[in-house]
Amino acid sequence: MKQAFIMIVEDEYIARENLEHILQKEGYQTLALDSGVKALKELEKNEFDLVMTDLRMQQVDGMQVLERTRELYPDTEVLMITGYATVTTAVEAMQKGAYHYLAKPYKIDEVRILVRQALERRWLKQEVIELRQQIQVAKAIHHLSSRSERRFLAINCGSFTEELLAHELFGHEKEAFTGARGVKKGLLEVAVKGTIFLDEIGEMSLSMQAKLLRVLQDRTFFRVGGTTEIPVDIRILAATNKDLKNEVEKGTFRQDLYYRLAVITVEVPPLSERKDDIPLLSQHFLEKFSTAQGKRVEKISHDVMDILMSYTFPGNVRELENIIERAVTLASDSTVEMAHLPEDLREQRFDIRRRPKTELLTLEENEKEYIGWVLEQVNGNKTKAAEILGIDRVSLWRKLKRYSMDAEA
Repeated sequence: MKQAFIMIVEDEYIARENLEHILQKEGYQTLALDSGVKALKELEKNEFDLVMTDLRMQQVDGMQVLERTRELYPDTEVLMITGYATVTTAVEAMQKGAYHYLAKPYKIDEVRILVRQALERRWLKQEVIELRQQIQVAKAIHHLSSRSERRFLAINCGSFTEELLAHELFGHEKEAFTGARGVKKGLLEVAVKGTIFLDEIGEMSLSMQAKLLRVLQDRTFFRVGGTTEIPVDIRILAATNKDLKNEVEKGTFRQDLYYRLAVITVEVPPLSERKDDIPLLSQHFLEKFSTAQGKRVEKISHDVMDILMSYTFPGNVRELENIIERAVTLASDSTVEMAHLPEDLREQRFDIRRRPKTELLTLEENEKEYIGWVLEQVNGNKTKAAEILGIDRVSLWRKLKRYSMDAEA
């Protein structure tokens, strides 16, 4: 891991020296300043991986340092240091973009953990930016080819019926069908000398596969309802999450089309086989949907990430994308929590202590153990437990009483 550059802004001498000592022992490069005024000047000259600033300072306070940091360097994380650890100040700092806050008197281990997590988030953002530049392999191939100045068009073959897919690819002549008032050019014509990306080609019907094969072999096609051959000069890129060799053996994919397409193949393993990509993709989708929904959901809790890392993702990257979109929609603050995940995913976390196979749990026994497990995870916080269980606090109290569990309010 690269060496981080951290700015400390603290007007108390001893506190400033202690923080600098702790961070330097961890191997970080530091710059310690005694005022917000100096911090603003330094920010004009240098970018930092992390800014740790006291909240209460003369002339320029920590909030002003935070705001200027976010304005100049959106990816730089900020930890707010405060001796006034009230909910109000903490929430305000988080709303303005602080990663977290550090309440005085703080513990050395707490400092180390928060700093490490903030830096990991900073570097994750940078990795996501790099990932965005690589995530669409098809576009990369197009842009690096001699056709890069021409059109790049993509279509999801699984989203259309055979008839509609034909109209999209080949276009149609005037009066080819009821309502066809004029000639429409298909993607094959529009993308002349460019690239067409056929996503989910494994979903294409056999008859449609035959039509595509003819285009690849003859380099010509007919518009729907047309009789004139139209020459075509395009590059075809295709992607699928199916094993096409297996589909060929089953007879659901044409062998001749497979070999026409599989001149050069780029295999991307399923998400379950590249777990290291899950945090990066999750953060990418988090930012994508937060921006789209006008929210500031910026973090994923450790419990949620643990679930995502252990999940098999049968629906691959699209399933992860849907999970994060749902979570952002449900989130009311800056963090994705357990309650924002689908129920079946939340239950995956429950590592129930099963009895022997011959002694299966009853539904009530299962519910009792699950409630107990959830309470353990939230340190007995019944409000939080009720939220995760999807019931109100009164209903939880009744269940606890029913199962003779701790029923204190």
